[in-house]
Amino acid sequence: MTNYTVNLRNVKTLYSLYQELKDGLRFPEYCGRNMDAIWDCITWDIEIPATIYIEGINCLPKDLKKQKDILIELLTDAVEWYKKIGMELNVIYDD
Repeated sequence: MTNYTVNLRNVKTLYSLYQELKDGLRFPEYCGRNMDAIWDCITWDIEIPATIYIEGINCLPKDLKKQKDILIELLTDAVEWYKKIGMELNVIYDD
């Protein structure tokens, strides 16, 4: 199983949020900085089975609350998507 760690503790901007996701999940350079691109890469460019550790989700600034909520929903949907096709993805949140 492959482990990925995304550290959000020092994220202050939307740009840095996407950069941390891209770096922590080892996405290719062509991955865009939007949630649609994150979804595309999570469903095509990570090695499965996998566990994604999200560190500091509650450290995100208040002005990124909408993106935080979308990210949590996206990751939950990705877990379910992989489950439906018989593959395993786990997401663990650590404040």
